[in-house]
Amino acid sequence: MDENQIASELKAGIEEAQSLAREQVGAAWQLHLDRVREQLESGWRDSLDRIFAERFADVESRLKEAFEGVTANRLRTCRSEVTEALNQTARRLRSSESKEEWIRTLLEAASPFCAKSAMFSVTSKGLSMGGHPEVPLASAPAFGSAVESKDTVVAVGTPRELSQTISSLLGDASTKKIYLFPVVVRQNAVAVLYAEPGDGVPVDVSALELLTSIAAASIEATETVVVKSPSADLIRISGTAPASPAPTWTDLAKPEQERHLRAQRFARNRVAEMLLHRVRQVRNGRESNNLYGALKEEIEAGREAFRREFIESCPSMVDYFHLELQRTLAKGNSRALGSDYPGPQPVGTSAGTP
Repeated sequence: MDENQIASELKAGIEEAQSLAREQVGAAWQLHLDRVREQLESGWRDSLDRIFAERFADVESRLKEAFEGVTANRLRTCRSEVTEALNQTARRLRSSESKEEWIRTLLEAASPFCAKSAMFSVTSKGLSMGGHPEVPLASAPAFGSAVESKDTVVAVGTPRELSQTISSLLGDASTKKIYLFPVVVRQNAVAVLYAEPGDGVPVDVSALELLTSIAAASIEATETVVVKSPSADLIRISGTAPASPAPTWTDLAKPEQERHLRAQRFARNRVAEMLLHRVRQVRNGRESNNLYGALKEEIEAGREAFRREFIESCPSMVDYFHLELQRTLAKGNSRALGSDYPGPQPVGTSAGTP
């Protein structure tokens, strides 16, 4: 084996190690995102660095064993850089003296994690972006779903999903998967962050979800951005029209809302565990468009646990586990789940899906 071949194989091995590390770090981040959100509400300045150090410690030790410390050293550097950047963003958001400065700060922080971003305020009439006319939620189904579910939404960036007005403002994204991240304050979605991928620039969902959590915490701390109640006339995305009007999120009693939120966290954590502990099977499943075949035992266990814990006891429940499999595991490509994948489980009347 000549030197060029050795160098080529070494380079390929390092790239593979880095790719696997990114997958695992993203999964670990998602698993502990809810804890970070809770910490942000009390003492975020003192606890953020400690949380990152604690959460990344386990991943770091795994990488040391697998990749002889090369990736682990890079991870430590990345952790420090990410923590510092998040602290800087949090400080700037809290010290913003106007809504415009707050939006500018958030968009600057989001720029490394997507190719294009925009911020929309949620008002009683719909969506507002700068000095442009307000857009009714009824004409922007994807935004309406994000506002109602208070969770990340992935959609095709067509005028039908975003509205003709927003598509004209942001440019044609009909061939792309776009991401909408609601900024939730006191159980109300007060703004929505729009993110779009580009050539070689994917959307980092975990990073942007954490940023919007930080943004929400800064609003509650400073009230720089006025919190307004969203429109009661919210809409939902569904494959077929319901026989009777579906209940909206605000129609649900508080305990039922909390059960939906727990179900969403359950789904995110189960899928994140697959990415963290079964990353090679995930990659093989994506390449062969057969994630279900590669992870059948884990997926079936998750489906059964979700059905038993949430679907059977909540008539308005949504199959969030199925949606998370599509969104995160299959990266929005439902065909990647495979032809044998049984699809969503039967549920009651939906109150809105993420």
